[in-house]
Amino acid sequence: MTHFSSYKVTSSHRGRYDEKEPYSPPPVVTSYFDPATGEPRGTRAEQPPKPKKKQMKSLQQQRREASDRNKKPVLLDGELQESVTEAARLIGTTCSSLSRILRNGGREYRGHTVAYAVKEETKCQ
Repeated sequence: MTHFSSYKVTSSHRGRYDEKEPYSPPPVVTSYFDPATGEPRGTRAEQPPKPKKKQMKSLQQQRREASDRNKKPVLLDGELQESVTEAARLIGTTCSSLSRILRNGGREYRGHTVAYAVKEETKCQ
């Protein structure tokens, strides 16, 4: 919702007041317009409804399931970790910095040996 004022202070209005009466600016007129149609309105337009909690929960569940599909197993100090996120949590770093190290071939990182797990180690077919 956008509104604006028709009152504009110019240099001729500033500092002009009668000493008997304090200066008061003219009344402010506020105009509204309907964002759906672009037509001017006298009152504020009704706000669009907010998404329902149930819909939001289902979206969060879909995102969670999508992230589960993208998990890559990681070998951290010879132990198999389910994902990069889990390995990063154990090291105490962010998953983006650990992913960067793993993309570059895997090696020592903060005193830990890290590498993507090979399929034979994860027992995948």
